[in-house]
Amino acid sequence: MAKQSALSRKVGASPTMAAAAAATPHPDPIALSVGEPYELPPDSVLQAVAKAAIDGHTRYGPAAGHPALRDAIAADQSSTTCSLGSEHVIVTSGGKPALLDALRCMVDPGDEVLILAPYWPTFVQQVQWCGAVPVIVDEAIRGVDLDLDRIRSACTAKTRAVIVNSPNNPTAEVLSRTSVETLAALARERGLWVLSDEVYRSLSFAQDAPSFLDIDGALDHTVAVMSFSKRFSMTGLRVGAAVASPEMVDAMTRLTTASHTHTSTVAQHGAIAALALDGSWERERLADYLDKRDFALSRLNALDGVRCPEPGSAMYVFPDLTRCLVAKGIDDDAAACDQLREQHGLSLVPGSVFGRSGSIRLSYGVEHSRLEAALDRLAEWVGR
Repeated sequence: MAKQSALSRKVGASPTMAAAAAATPHPDPIALSVGEPYELPPDSVLQAVAKAAIDGHTRYGPAAGHPALRDAIAADQSSTTCSLGSEHVIVTSGGKPALLDALRCMVDPGDEVLILAPYWPTFVQQVQWCGAVPVIVDEAIRGVDLDLDRIRSACTAKTRAVIVNSPNNPTAEVLSRTSVETLAALARERGLWVLSDEVYRSLSFAQDAPSFLDIDGALDHTVAVMSFSKRFSMTGLRVGAAVASPEMVDAMTRLTTASHTHTSTVAQHGAIAALALDGSWERERLADYLDKRDFALSRLNALDGVRCPEPGSAMYVFPDLTRCLVAKGIDDDAAACDQLREQHGLSLVPGSVFGRSGSIRLSYGVEHSRLEAALDRLAEWVGR
């Protein structure tokens, strides 16, 4: 039998997807492990996708994306401090390919990439798939603040990039503008790329989450990633984008022509329709998320040995169960999640896979009745 590459033997599957796929004997399982909105996309998006297919928009298109969609994304991502054009945008098949392709255009094998913890585990896998070395900076993210001393100390002569995610997955907390500015300054000082995962930015509750694109002079060493998946419930349609300098967009476009040619043409028509909406659909859904967040917080913080900080965005809460685990004599958060799945049919993700042990990630992108039932089961397991 022919031999697989060393990387293919080394890099594992997504921990969050593995948690969702794990079987349970419970007759009525509830999965809060994957961050997927339960709602369908807006009607106009579905109609645009169907019309595009019927009208024959099923042929090859431009590698960087439909011109109208690139224009719409540029306008959507522009701000008073950052004016973007279509040359700054490449459309991708969801946020993951934007992140991976950007990394492929940033690093060479053996280079180091800083990953600020807590982090989305896919970051680690993608760095490994590039043949680069993931360097986890433990506790680099502390609520809305960054520990710049820790980040600076982790830099070496081999460091080429830093991956940052705000609003954060798993905590759903939003970095302050000061934190964004100081990290951008450090990257400029060290000649590093910033790969900024901003796919939850539109789901911030209080105000717009700061973007690295808003920092003066950051565009030449920043790639910001956005997605239609969580924002417009378009997870299966697979549309995202990277916003960067024209030079980086050109490099990523050349890579696209050698990998997947371009994003689905019919899905891109749905994305155009999504950005043409007046914002009311998004506001209504965000209000529903806020209601479910507050409900989850009240239930979680009433449990013995559980402490849950208030996140600034949707769609996760990240309670700390450390005292609860000690009281129940459970070794770690992974064992707790195993018990919850096997005994109560509740699928959650252990905090250790995000670089913060003793916690669990809970997605409230489900219907309110299912969230309530899930929290009832968690309370039963905790013993209230």
